Formats: sequence, structure tokens, C-alpha cells
Amino acid sequence: MHEFFSQQRVLIIRFTGYILIPAVFLGSLAAAGWKDFNLTGLLQIREYSFLSHAVCMLIYLWMLFLILRISPGTDRRLLRLLHITAAASVFLPWSQQEQIISNLHIIAAYAAFILLNLITVPLIMRNHTCMRICIMTMLFCLLHCMTYSSVTGLAEAAYACMLSGVLTYLSTK
Repeated sequence: MHEFFSQQRVLIIRFTGYILIPAVFLGSLAAAGWKDFNLTGLLQIREYSFLSHAVCMLIYLWMLFLILRISPGTDRRLLRLLHITAAASVFLPWSQQEQIISNLHIIAAYAAFILLNLITVPLIMRNHTCMRICIMTMLFCLLHCMTYSSVTGLAEAAYACMLSGVLTYLSTK
């Protein structure tokens, strides 16, 4: 069995990065309605809470696996800060009644987003095709979020699927 996985490693990574991760992410958002919720909103709904936490953890572990596969020398301090801010953004609830905790959630989520980009942008900038895809996707996400005046599920889905695809491509080329 180990021999099979070692022989098919690239195929397994491509299947997971190109198909499985985007399907899980898009499926969870589509089940709840991505016009109404983003992933953080799903974390607060009792029916979707476990699924949302599992999807967050799966995507986060997949991104870490790919980052460490592409660049094993990634700064460990940045990775530790990313761990802390990502965990804080997932486990601190956002609600309209608790403003302090909601603000901490937003600060942690933006910090995790910035740290993730600080880690991945240098990896992506090495490849011109990936760079163009990332810039176009980020521009779409930015304009979409500005239009709705909030972070939407569609913007999160586009960004997560793009990042999964680009990091998968870079890790298997």
C-alpha cells in the first residue's frame, strides 16, 4: 500500500488540490447558501458548525502541507503566527451582540489573511502564469467584497479554490 501511494503521490496531490478541496469548500458554502453566508457565518449556525470547522481545518492543513512541500525553509515564526491567527479567527465567534469578541474575530481573520499572503506570494511570484491567475482572482474578490461591503462566501470560495489550485500546481510541477 505504501508503494502505491509513493508511486501515485503526484496524482493524489493533484486530485486533492484541484478537485477534492474545492468541491468540499464549494459544497459546504452551496449547502448553506453563499449569497447569505461566508464561512465565518457558517461557523455560527448550529446545523453547519461541525461541517464548517471540519472544512476550515481541512483547507488549512492542506495549505500548510502544500506550502511546506513547495518551500520547506518557510519562516517558522510566520507559520506560528498564522496558526494562532487562523485558530483565533475560526474559534472566536462573530455576533452582532458581542462587539469586542466580534472585533477580535475580524482582526484575527484579517491578520491570518495577510500572513497567508506574506507566505504564499513569494512562492507564487516565481511563476508568471500563477501570478496572473492570482492577481485576477484577488482583483475579483476585492471588487466583489467592496460591492457587497462585506466578505462574501463567493469571494472566499474564489480565493480558496484559486490558492488551492495554484499551490497544487507549484507543488507538483
